[in-house]
Amino acid sequence: MANPELLEILKKGVVVWNRWREENPEIIPDLIRADLQRIQLKGANLCRAELMSSNLSYANLSNSDLIGADLRGADLIEATFSEADLSMATLMGASLTNPKISVHFHLVTSSLSYGHHHIGRDQTESRKML
Repeated sequence: MANPELLEILKKGVVVWNRWREENPEIIPDLIRADLQRIQLKGANLCRAELMSSNLSYANLSNSDLIGADLRGADLIEATFSEADLSMATLMGASLTNPKISVHFHLVTSSLSYGHHHIGRDQTESRKML
């Protein structure tokens, strides 16, 4: 289960969350099984965050730092990843149905094995990158 204190900080908004991350760089955020459906996380520092089995469907993760994040089994249905950096992120078993991504979507060395990748028609350029 997600750390309830961290969920409260995250739900206060990206500015508060990013400030907390800057003040606590050694802490790896435990957001396992968090219900973050439809949350606005544009520009959030989620580097190395543990988001396994979390519900991020319809979430806005544009411009977010998800470097090294663990998204195994996460629900990412129609999540927005425009300009997000998912370098070294783990997405095994994640549900990626119709994600909204741009051509600047970073997946360098990300692990996508065994995931469900149902990319919509409007993500033609990004499909080539997957």
